[in-house]
Amino acid sequence: MDKPDSAYKRYAYFGSEKDYQQYVIPIQFSASPQYDESYVFGINDEVEDVVYLYDITMSIFGVYLYFDYYNSDPYFKEVKLTAEYIKTVKDQSQYKLIMNNKERHMFLYCPETSSSSWDWLQLNSNNFTLMSFYPLHFENSIVKKRCKGVWSSRVPIKTSDSACTPVSDEIAKKLYQDAKLGSYERRVESFNYEDFCHVYKAQVSKTAYKNDVEIAYCFILMWGKQQNDKNAVIAFLAISP
Repeated sequence: MDKPDSAYKRYAYFGSEKDYQQYVIPIQFSASPQYDESYVFGINDEVEDVVYLYDITMSIFGVYLYFDYYNSDPYFKEVKLTAEYIKTVKDQSQYKLIMNNKERHMFLYCPETSSSSWDWLQLNSNNFTLMSFYPLHFENSIVKKRCKGVWSSRVPIKTSDSACTPVSDEIAKKLYQDAKLGSYERRVESFNYEDFCHVYKAQVSKTAYKNDVEIAYCFILMWGKQQNDKNAVIAFLAISP
């Protein structure tokens, strides 16, 4: 993410700066991208869209991407990508990421430049960049932001880790069982967190215990002065924070 050029929009780039937040691009794993009208991108004459058009060579059609974190205009559309496996290099799978725009495939592409500070991320009709997938980490500030309003301000969330790691349903269930929280019913009984001394770990699973359409994230918050005396509580967050 580059620094925002306005209050809402951040252009997507490839890089690793510590002070930049991390966001998620939705990806489907399939060789046959499905077109969805709601994912069409375009240009609005009065406001910038979630992507804007830019002709990089006067002949190749390119679209630079940016994130609209606040969803500042209902006209903005989401770009949805499909991952198609291409090859494996040094035990690492590589994928081509595709957007189906009214049956016209566009590829996620990052031009390699030696003169620019940033390698800007774009959709391109002819060129693509092979991508590999690695474990994703959520910055603590994002976790705190999503919990704002549902967590006591007198006991702020603190973590021992600089980032939170998404976990599978199986791991989330094991953490739930290990914390001996099975006797509590979701949204029925609550936990007293006034005595929390320190949150030791916060991990995220998008699908863990997802048996309600309103639930998008499950946070397992573990606390304790030392690692060996930690306990845990599960917090469910709605899709709209």
